[in-house]
Amino acid sequence: MNTLRTLAFSIIGLFVFATATAGHKIEDDKVTVKAREMVAKASPDDWQTYAKAAAKCVGRNKNMQEAIQWIDKSIAIQPTSMNYSVKGDYFLKNNQKDEAIKWYIKALDLGRSELGFQAEDLQSKLKDLRK
Repeated sequence: MNTLRTLAFSIIGLFVFATATAGHKIEDDKVTVKAREMVAKASPDDWQTYAKAAAKCVGRNKNMQEAIQWIDKSIAIQPTSMNYSVKGDYFLKNNQKDEAIKWYIKALDLGRSELGFQAEDLQSKLKDLRK
């Protein structure tokens, strides 16, 4: 009998909670909102905006599910040292050190052919990861 009573109260409590929260969307953080606004305004071939939006989220460890989608879209449009580096940052934030190293090395390799490429930041990240 106690089990049945507990089950009934649980169901009622769940119903009350669901009814009280229906229609109330949990607000997204400001970083996520700003990143989504950037992406919404981006042209389909604008790899930089997708990479920058992802970098904002990854840097603050917010909205990581969309961030990886934006990184991958950026890379699909135009592989660059920037979006490869952001993908490395994504893996680093997700405690996937080996994947992060792989993407940082790809970023360095690709960056060598890019005009004005600055390797110091990537080299520093790799040095720290290999300690």
